[in-house]
Amino acid sequence: MIEEYRWLIGRTGEENSLVCLTEQVPGNVLEREDGWRGFYLSFYNV
Repeated sequence: MIEEYRWLIGRTGEENSLVCLTEQVPGNVLEREDGWRGFYLSFYNV
């Protein structure tokens, strides 16, 4: 069985962010925001 993990680690001058599926959020997080949506962009030369 193949398990999929989709996540993004981001950093700005104000915060560090980990974006992942709601069911993959660790139980010990201090703050979280549910309900985000994402999309995939593919760029290639034609």
